[in-house]
Amino acid sequence: MSASALPRFRLPASAALLLLLCGAPSAAQAAEPQTFPDFRVPIRSPGDPPITLPAAAENSGLPLTWTVATGPVTISGNTATFTGALGGVTLRAAQAGNAEWEPFEHFVTFPVTAEGAYQEVSGLSGLNASAQMLAITHTGRMMKLTTQKPPVAVWSDVRWKTVSSSRYQLAVSEDGRLWSWGEGGRGELGHGITRESLSAPVLVGVDTDWDKACAGPGVSTAIKLDGTLWAWGFLVGNVPNKITDHADWAGLSSDGADHLLMRRTTGSIYGPNFGAFFRPILPFNDWKSASTSAGGMAGIRNDGSLWTTHQGELQQVGGHVDWVEASSGRTAYIARRADGSLWGGGAQRYGFPAGPVKIDCRGLRWKFLHAGYMQTALISEDGGLWMLASPWFRAAAGAIKIPTGFDQTIGVASSSLYRLAPDYFPQRLTFLDHRERPVPVTIGATLPVGAAECASGMPPEITVLSGPATVENGVLTFTGEGAVEIRFTRPGDDTWSELAETVTFHSGPPAPEIAVHDGPLAAAPARAADGPVTALGARTRATAEAGILRSFTIENKGQQPLLLTGITAEAASSLTFSAEPASTATIPPGGSFRLDLTLRTAEYGSHALTVLLHTNDADEPVFRLPFTITVANTAPVASAGPDRAIPAGRAVRLDAAIFTTDSETPAADLDYAWDMEGGGGYVRTGAAQTITLPAPGQSLTAKLRVRDADGAESFSQCVLTATPPDAPPATAIRVLAGLEAQLVFPGEPGAKYEVQQSTSLQFWTRAAIANHSPEELDVCGPDGFFSVRLRLPLFNTKGYYRAVRRD
Repeated sequence: MSASALPRFRLPASAALLLLLCGAPSAAQAAEPQTFPDFRVPIRSPGDPPITLPAAAENSGLPLTWTVATGPVTISGNTATFTGALGGVTLRAAQAGNAEWEPFEHFVTFPVTAEGAYQEVSGLSGLNASAQMLAITHTGRMMKLTTQKPPVAVWSDVRWKTVSSSRYQLAVSEDGRLWSWGEGGRGELGHGITRESLSAPVLVGVDTDWDKACAGPGVSTAIKLDGTLWAWGFLVGNVPNKITDHADWAGLSSDGADHLLMRRTTGSIYGPNFGAFFRPILPFNDWKSASTSAGGMAGIRNDGSLWTTHQGELQQVGGHVDWVEASSGRTAYIARRADGSLWGGGAQRYGFPAGPVKIDCRGLRWKFLHAGYMQTALISEDGGLWMLASPWFRAAAGAIKIPTGFDQTIGVASSSLYRLAPDYFPQRLTFLDHRERPVPVTIGATLPVGAAECASGMPPEITVLSGPATVENGVLTFTGEGAVEIRFTRPGDDTWSELAETVTFHSGPPAPEIAVHDGPLAAAPARAADGPVTALGARTRATAEAGILRSFTIENKGQQPLLLTGITAEAASSLTFSAEPASTATIPPGGSFRLDLTLRTAEYGSHALTVLLHTNDADEPVFRLPFTITVANTAPVASAGPDRAIPAGRAVRLDAAIFTTDSETPAADLDYAWDMEGGGGYVRTGAAQTITLPAPGQSLTAKLRVRDADGAESFSQCVLTATPPDAPPATAIRVLAGLEAQLVFPGEPGAKYEVQQSTSLQFWTRAAIANHSPEELDVCGPDGFFSVRLRLPLFNTKGYYRAVRRD
């Protein structure tokens, strides 16, 4: 990706490359910069049709001139045609500019491989001897995956559409036929035989209208193109049988061992009840997708929220509302957001934090993921196939520290994320992506060869083609004023394509040069190399309306005074800003200036704003600071409290405001409604309700609905059971995720109590109370109970709690 496709910035002072600005601005530099359309080419194969390239620059509309820098393609106008060979492709788009628009160039890179891009991956629990992990390419080939080795094509005489792999395999070919093979002990292979073992795919029947299939826990399921659901195996027969009369089935998920779910287009999720029918197994009827495993369920609803099951309870996680895909593995779930970023959380049954935590994958963006036991298979946006060792599995093995809390990042070591395919990854220069073209430098500046690394991480050879520059002992030195043409070359190998790129530098006298750093100290560049500022993240409306402060350090890295002449916005937006100080500034050479920007919005949704810093920097008179923010209305987390036993005939008070939480609104200000009669109507309003159960043994399920002012809602329930009036009351408790528990203590009406905690039953201290200050005493109500939310100790630490009377 070139400078024209990304925000521009100055390299930090710590970089080995020293590039100083040229002198007075030219007419071209005073013009507006042109931009390249958002255009990317995924991995291709030799037999693919020609590619139509953008014909004009995005903002100016001026025509582009395309040439082939390297690779097995030919160019005619804006059409690229494949020659039939393999290798990495680099295409160059150029625009000469005019009096109004600056000249620019842009590079498009992609590899041409035998199999092209990958489409999907399926496997039971990782790469092991008992379960194959298989992938489908866009050429319809099925590839068998082995750890850190190139994939191997299998069953190449058939073009495949999709595959599901566990201890046995089901696959649908592009002509709509269904195939099975592997170990079938309960009729899962669908050939009318209970126990059979097949080493190669065999057709299941003669139908040619299959859409997808799922190899599940002793039972196979499949969906036909007409939306009907079919199953065979344990208790449902040895050949495919239509299960229901519905014709709106859309999705299947199984871990191949013990868990299976099916999704209808209506958004309902069903599970198997063998021998009878398939029953709904999850609340809500708006599921966009769902994935199941021994570690739990991970699913996404139509509003973009992410949900997982843990400790038998379904709960929303993450707070964001832009999730597009989730996959549940044995030890972890993996999910991706609309921006292609990867997030994950540990399976709750193993005691890991719910997450999700962002996984730093070197800036790669993803379009498909499949969580396994020890590692996750990923397909990047360009169709590349990758493997990621599960951070949670490595945490369990003691390899890394388990992080806690939201929005933290797990850094991925090079050995944790590795590419299985394809070969011939494009190799091109990256260190000049954010520089003006021609690249301005100062007379006398030096460029060490080692700093000029390309995408492969290998330094290229440097040759001076023309202009005042020399190369000696691996160092490029600019010796005079004028244009300098430099040729960068690097031979290819089995992984990387050949590099051959020419860059033009403009060497001139010293000048001011702006550098903007993120934060009050001149440390990190204000923009990462792969995109705009996005650190505002997802915020609540209250936070965004109050204002989000971002501090920047503006530094003059040149040799003349830098004038900051104005601070404006690129276009009107619901996201606004204010600057402190708002006045102009003069920054001497080597000096710096702190700028505080406060951004605000009162509207939900995704917002963007670009702040413009106007200066006398000759090659970048306007410095752009792009911001994005998502303001999401997160639903309240409703909780009716734990199940509890109450004395028969005694009026007991339920107060949902004690246990319910919301990220923006105080619990007391939310809207509460109850269904106490079981008819589905939430007719009782108010957080507090009084309940009386007349007879011992009688029970009641109290169902709660909580809404915020914007209509977002969530549900909860608790079960009340009546005991004999003279039975001693018991403490009720429910342990939640997020290091919190709900307790209801018995007490003497009107008495005051202090809640204490201990790890040894010997030394007691005041408990950490979540819904009020620990110094406050709890007053027992007239019904003989009082409720608290407690913060639990860290993992693997026992905790004991008691209520001590303090009248």
